[in-house]
Amino acid sequence: MAALDNNVDAVSSRNVMVEAEVIGISQATCSVQYGGGIDDGMVCAAAPGKDSCQGDSGEPMVNANGNDRTLVGVVSFGQGCAYPNYAGVYTRVSFYRQWVDDKITTNTNTCSSASLTTTQASTGTSPSSITRPLPTE
Repeated sequence: MAALDNNVDAVSSRNVMVEAEVIGISQATCSVQYGGGIDDGMVCAAAPGKDSCQGDSGEPMVNANGNDRTLVGVVSFGQGCAYPNYAGVYTRVSFYRQWVDDKITTNTNTCSSASLTTTQASTGTSPSSITRPLPTE
């Protein structure tokens, strides 16, 4: 995921775009990490020492496949920044896709020229390789 990373746990703050590769994990594993509450509208991903952080909420999480990028999630929350045994939690875009489409269709006065299209639909399964911000020291 490419994101403007404002990582407050890093030694120094910066205002640059960074990304890192992380691995999707199962909802069951993620739910155990957080003591429950991980539902179908969420996707989790982690890698040692890599995470989004405070200030990254709303940034995209994409599945990278060669030159193709598919929006999979939106940064939502996590436990600290890259804390061991806690995946980052994202809003699962595919879960809310129909809701977004319905809002665009029913609110044509405010979204008259809006169009939501994707060439690759997320299947709702954890992607094998996802990019997101990499905290640096």
